[in-house]
Formats: sequence, structure tokens, C-alpha cells
Amino acid sequence: MSKKRIAFIHNNCKDFRHPVFSNLDSNEDFDIDFYLLDEPVKPLNKYDVLKSIRIPLMQDFIIPFGLWSKLKSKEYDYVVSTDLGYVITYVGFLYSLLYNSKFILWNEQWQHIKHPRRYLTRFFERIICKKSHKILAFGHKHEKFALSMGASKERIIHVPNVVPHKYEKVIEKDYIEFKENEKYILCLARLIKIKGHKSLIKAFAKVVKEKPNYRLIIAGNGVEYSRLKELVDVYNLQDKVYMPNRVVIPEEKFKLMRESEIVILPSIKTRTVEAWGLVVNEAALLKKTIIVSSSTGVEGDIVKDSISGYVFEQNNEVELQNKILMSINDPQRSLEYANNAYSLMNNYYNLDVLNEKLKACFYD
Repeated sequence: MSKKRIAFIHNNCKDFRHPVFSNLDSNEDFDIDFYLLDEPVKPLNKYDVLKSIRIPLMQDFIIPFGLWSKLKSKEYDYVVSTDLGYVITYVGFLYSLLYNSKFILWNEQWQHIKHPRRYLTRFFERIICKKSHKILAFGHKHEKFALSMGASKERIIHVPNVVPHKYEKVIEKDYIEFKENEKYILCLARLIKIKGHKSLIKAFAKVVKEKPNYRLIIAGNGVEYSRLKELVDVYNLQDKVYMPNRVVIPEEKFKLMRESEIVILPSIKTRTVEAWGLVVNEAALLKKTIIVSSSTGVEGDIVKDSISGYVFEQNNEVELQNKILMSINDPQRSLEYANNAYSLMNNYYNLDVLNEKLKACFYD
């Protein structure tokens, strides 16, 4: 039997995606070419890094050079491409239409992006959803969005959004100076508006009055630092909030999580939304209490309110405050929820399940 010829088009191949791509790459049934916009974190057997230019103020509007000619040079049976907003997806879809190959959409989007450019391309994005051979939906919200765009339910495949369960051992380093008499709440996210740090700081300002031995760690860096620092000062939290405003390296990340009792992802809706929140996967693997906002892709899948964690309405600091206090005041229940999230990771949100579901796309 001849090998299935696959063009796999993606914006990048980061460390948490490399095991997935590598697994496809090593499948003897597949002749697969990867077309990427950035150099992969580790090499793949056959890949091209496309030259491209990013158009300013156009929401990820990156023009790839040479992709069309590379696709035309080979008769592909399947074309897999990333989210709806990328030009590489438009190119791959047009190729599949003109050359009668099957198009598979790798969809991590669950809500319309409120950017003028995306209003202009929405009609074409609907056509992609309607005509795709398969759509990979990384959560229930993602499936609902694809259906709203005209996709047929039988063409949607639920796939888990995963991080590797095993990591290379690293020598851990301190991101902050941990103290024995302190307990920690962690928010690990870039300091940008969509991450919702303001509501977290406001909620924590009330929590710490009742729980004075707790400290909030805001780990990451970004353009919102000055505004967040002002808010910390307004609430006189200078000795209660750790916010170094620097990138977290792998040697620091897992110690941060291990030292923390609670991990919070308080994302809010802006022009876009939090597509998923992979930090939640990592927290679940360490059996941490997890609190997320309603504006995260992970909500309703890994984190179900009062089942495998706590969910609060996005940008609502009062509700977030209550959820934090609930988790602290009832540690036995919080542990039960953490164990439930861990079970979900073991049973479904792992590389084996994702790899099998991806491979199934090419056998029909």
C-alpha cells in the first residue's frame, strides 16, 4: 500500500507540540512534509521554515512566501492546517479545493476574534468550516464554535489538548524566595490584558485580609506590568504580591507549581479569548487546586466547576474571591477536585489519545 502523502502546515512546533508532530513524522504509513512559519524547537524529518512577513495591526496576518509552489510540487492526499486566522490555512485550503485533497482543520478557536480584519475574512472562514474533511476540536467550546460556523457534526473530531506527562529532569531554581511561613497562590501567565490579572489582584486584596499567611505570585512578564504594579500599590499589597516581571524558565516553572497550593488562570474576554490554557494541564498533573475563569478554553473540559476545580465568571473579582476562600476553607474537597482533574489527565488528556485520534483522520 502506498504511503499517504500529507502536508502539515502550522505556525510553529513548540516543545509541547513536538512529541505529537514527531509521532506523525515517524509513522511508516505517512509521507509527511511539515511547513512552518518558525524553526521547530527540535528537528523533524522533513520540514520547511517558510519565509514570511507579518503585516502590522492585522491580527496575525502573516504572508508566507513559497508555500503555494511547495504544495503544488507534490500531489498531497491530505492537508492539515492550523487555526482559521492564518494565511497559511487559507493557502492550504485553496490547494485542497483545486487539487482534490482532503483538508483537515486544526481548530483551537472557540469564539469569534473581534478584529476588523477577521470580519473581512469571516465569510471565507465559514466556507473552510463547511468544506473541511475533518475538524479537530480541542474542547466542547471549540466544537460548538465550529458548528456555529457551518461545520457538520459528523466531521468534527474531539481531540485532547495536551502537554507531555513526562519531562526531562532539570535542576530546579527559585523564581522568588520561598518562605516556610507563607502559602502561595500562583498565576503563571504573560502580563497582558487578556490574562485578567486585575481581577485577581482585587480578589486577592480581600482574601489576604482573611488569610494573612497567603501570598500571590504573578509569574511572567509583559506590557501590563506598570499598571498592575500601580494596582498592587493602591491596595498596599507590596509585601503580599510577588511580581518580578520576568520570564519564567523551565527550571523555575515546576518549582513554582510545586510550592503553590492554588493555580489560577483568570483570563478575560478582549478582542480575543484564551484558546485553552495549557498551564492548567501542568497544574492538574501535579494535583493542584485549579481555579479558572469562564473565558478559558479549558473551562468545562479539564476544569468543571465543583467537580475538577473551581470556575468563576470572567472579570468578577467578588466571585473569584469566594472561590479562592472556598478552596482554602475546604481542603478535603479541593483535594477531591484535584484528584478528579488528575484522573482526566491520565485517562484522556495525554499524548497517546491525541496521537491515535490524529492518525484516525487519515484512515477513512
